[in-house]
Amino acid sequence: MGKIKILPEGIVAKIAAGEVIERPSSVVKELVENSLDAGARMISVSVRNGGKSLIKVVDNGEGMNREDAENALLRYATSKIGSLEDMSRVKTLGFRGEALTSISAVARFTIATRDAGNSVGTEIRVEGGKIETAGDCERPVGTTVEVRDLFFNLPVRRKFLKAERMEYAEIVDVVNRLSIAYSRTAFRLYRDGTLALDYPPCLELKDRMYQICPPEWREAFIPLSIEDGFWQIHGFVGKPEITRNSRSGQFFFVNQRPVKILSFSFALQHSFDGTLPQGRYPVAVLFLQIAPENVDINVHPHKREVRILNEGMIQSLMIKKIKEVLRTEGSPPLLRLSERYEKASMADMPDQLSLPQAIFHERSEVRGSVPVTLYQLSGRDTLPVVAEESPDSFWRSNGRGGVDTPAALEKLRLGKVFGQLKGSYILMEVDDGLMVIDQHAAHERIIYEEILHSFSNGSSPSQALLIPLLIHFDGRESAVLEEYLPLLSKVGFGINELGNNSFSIDARPSFLKTEEVSETLRDFAQSAGEGKAKGPLVETHEKIARMIACKSRSIKAKEELTYEEIKELIQRLIRAKQPFTCPHGRPALIKLTTRELEAKFLRT
Repeated sequence: MGKIKILPEGIVAKIAAGEVIERPSSVVKELVENSLDAGARMISVSVRNGGKSLIKVVDNGEGMNREDAENALLRYATSKIGSLEDMSRVKTLGFRGEALTSISAVARFTIATRDAGNSVGTEIRVEGGKIETAGDCERPVGTTVEVRDLFFNLPVRRKFLKAERMEYAEIVDVVNRLSIAYSRTAFRLYRDGTLALDYPPCLELKDRMYQICPPEWREAFIPLSIEDGFWQIHGFVGKPEITRNSRSGQFFFVNQRPVKILSFSFALQHSFDGTLPQGRYPVAVLFLQIAPENVDINVHPHKREVRILNEGMIQSLMIKKIKEVLRTEGSPPLLRLSERYEKASMADMPDQLSLPQAIFHERSEVRGSVPVTLYQLSGRDTLPVVAEESPDSFWRSNGRGGVDTPAALEKLRLGKVFGQLKGSYILMEVDDGLMVIDQHAAHERIIYEEILHSFSNGSSPSQALLIPLLIHFDGRESAVLEEYLPLLSKVGFGINELGNNSFSIDARPSFLKTEEVSETLRDFAQSAGEGKAKGPLVETHEKIARMIACKSRSIKAKEELTYEEIKELIQRLIRAKQPFTCPHGRPALIKLTTRELEAKFLRT
């Protein structure tokens, strides 16, 4: 008997379902796309337990008769294509006829539908791919689909689903993207019986964006329109002052199909070169309309990606046009003086602005003579360093070179502080050489360890706000933030849910400025929503601490410091468990030994 066997139909159905249905949001996507293809102008989505217990989609589309309803549950049964040539002319969201079959194979499934040609509707119940009942029902024209106990017969798949809030966040993202694509359709999303999102129909795309995006973004969208005979792009790009720490604010559509297009993301990023800080990404909502025969939509199991003819040419024109739009309609960011200058009176301003860049230099009466002032720290101040084994001993002490235990460290007396170099590096004499501290990396390390300490000890120093901040998130960010509220409270945030994706912040961690709170929480929600904070508890704490430390008011490069500020920074760095690197592994300090200096001057 041969080794090759034909799999039973039940197993085949479950394998096929696994390719189409990854998680609850996959079910929502397929069902809502079916509703849109049916011409629905009102779509209601209800979920319980993040879609694990229930997903219900109700629409007022054209509905189906009994025969079509039964055939729709068969594999590869579709009304969208009938020949190979039709594959090159697909204009609908669905076309392969696999969604309902796949969903009903891994859930307890009910469909109730009626078209305008019948006075009664049809209701079919399916469990694990087997039809249980089929009969008449009373209902208006349209379709209702209920999916209960998703993956009840695939426990391996079910146990790998994320927490309820995270699965719900993915559902919100699906609803948001489809509602942008179809702004003239009304969408509602109910979460555990409560209305969470309500998007009435809009005549203009901009109005739908106003429904979804944070209020502060509403005046920061620049219209974009590009035409080139065979295709056209329209939509909005955000001004440089509204950015995200990931590409989650980029929405691309090809013939109204939400897709991911890396070439478009690259074009956006290239267009904003020189206007965005490192690690920030522009925001955009762009629609490409192109002849269906110039798009291959059947290249991804979930239809998330497509291939476009002459994609490189489209990308080049996008870059050119977006740069033009930013030059003509963009606005420069507002500049703010540092606090020390803001507090000064206008009469004092000229004298203060004339201070030398090197803040430890004394002004001399003789032009061009700028003597260096030396400061002597207390001899009791010590900093752990590794025993001198090589010029890279400080760098290797972060664990990459094998020197990673306190027993390998010696105590080194601090000497004279010479000041700052380029406003970014602190120069200090030590026992046998010169130590150079990257002030930004060092301060990030300090804040990072203080946040970790707050996790293990229950709380962090917090500053109450006289006037609470009101922050509105999109539905996905809101769901993610709810998941992490207990941990954020340990860091020092006082966050209160107000409903409708709004939160009031009545306390902030002491290491954050009030004006940094909103962006820090929004960036955190985006990063956590992409899974960047997931892992074992200790690892999760470390990732959260790293995210927040990067956004805190850590001392920046080219920021002038007083001597007292430098001394405090050094003393806090001494107390760090790992003073040698920032949270991302970049060196926080290096040492140039006397021996190395002498070698450079050929004195050895």
